[in-house]
Amino acid sequence: MTSLFKRSPASPVIASPKTSARTAFSLVEVVVAVGIFAIGIVGVLGLLSPSIKSVSEVGDTAVANRLADNIQVELERLGFTYISDPARLGTSSNTLTLVANRDGSRVLLSTVADNDVVNGSPPGILNRNRYYGITVQQLSSLPYTAGSGFIALSVRVVWPYQIPNTTDDTSTKASQEVESVGTAAGTWKKATTAQQSVMLLNMALRP
Repeated sequence: MTSLFKRSPASPVIASPKTSARTAFSLVEVVVAVGIFAIGIVGVLGLLSPSIKSVSEVGDTAVANRLADNIQVELERLGFTYISDPARLGTSSNTLTLVANRDGSRVLLSTVADNDVVNGSPPGILNRNRYYGITVQQLSSLPYTAGSGFIALSVRVVWPYQIPNTTDDTSTKASQEVESVGTAAGTWKKATTAQQSVMLLNMALRP
């Protein structure tokens, strides 16, 4: 049966330049995207910085809490007679200064800490490793008397004890830390009160 409708030949589809062109990012779009990403990263880092500092402070405080035992050991090493001497802690106006490294494993009288770090007896602590400063004083509310049998002590722990000294004048050159090998390891200065954290402890020393 002959169809009443005639098929017209299919006309070829010609792709327009717009449909054949591949989509791509312009330079302006790339720059904008990188800028937004950079702003986001800076914001995230800004949020992380206080958290990292807080974790560090918590760790330092925990070490300071554990220092009491090692302070007691160092005071006992010095001896009750040495500690109770009026020229040292026998009066409430006198103080002893001790230093400790950052992990709290070593506590030494500051003058003993100046010993040679290798051959000293006991070995000293380098300035850069002195993180905790410890001030020991007789507890004024319990003044020591020779017949009391103990001396009550007030202990003040501060950290950081020392910080790098960035100045380079004559006074700091004279205080350069020299290691046992004889090489200068930089200058250090006491941290200011505003830069330090403080913890107070009480303890007693018996003969």
